[in-house]
Amino acid sequence: EAASRPSSAKSQLSVAVALYDFDPSAMDWPFEDEKPLALVVGNEVQMLPTEIDSSAWARGHLVGQPDAMGYFPKEYVGSKRHHDALVRSQAAAEKVKTDREQTQPAGGKEDEQKEELPVGVISLSKEEEIAADEAFALYDFDPSKIDWPFVDEQPVALTAGEKIKLLSDEAGSLGDEWALVQRAGESESKGYVPRAYLGSREELLEAQSAQECVVEAASRPSSAKSQLSVAVALYDFDPSAMDWPFEDE
Repeated sequence: EAASRPSSAKSQLSVAVALYDFDPSAMDWPFEDEKPLALVVGNEVQMLPTEIDSSAWARGHLVGQPDAMGYFPKEYVGSKRHHDALVRSQAAAEKVKTDREQTQPAGGKEDEQKEELPVGVISLSKEEEIAADEAFALYDFDPSKIDWPFVDEQPVALTAGEKIKLLSDEAGSLGDEWALVQRAGESESKGYVPRAYLGSREELLEAQSAQECVVEAASRPSSAKSQLSVAVALYDFDPSAMDWPFEDE
């Protein structure tokens, strides 16, 4: 199997992109014999088989830097599509915040201290709940891992695969990159999520397939990888006794 897979295809399957910064110096490292790998959003990581028995941790090295190898939380990396959607949504949120600050009148009501709503809870009028639709969460969304720049509008967490209800946001307060949603069956769980994190059932299947490819190597024990990629020579092979057919190999 390993011999039949092109090197480019193998690389595409086992390279992930960091979704969040990971600073191991800010925590009590739980593994005595294993090193951590610090991550910065956007780092490309070559996923490697894990040598510890834990579903929460992955092992890899930075692409092009094989010496920069170690463990990191598995949920901190994802497919490039997942990374691009998150970065685009955060950039849009920051732009909205900047635009508001530039247009905010000095001494106006916007300067007053406002009470911060609990994360994931938003007060909506009946009109805002009209014209709702449904979609699927393509990726996990954990608002606690990003710097949310707003007070009045709050995010809500998503779990990949769950069905959510799209709510009408006539004010369009966060622009086109964010959607106002309600988690199915949870009337109080209303908030904003990246619009690129939502899609149809078909798009969910595509996103799940891409994510499974990313974590496949991380979930495979090193012993399993060894069994898959080790073969035994059946015959002697002396390349000097033949006309070698490959110029570059």
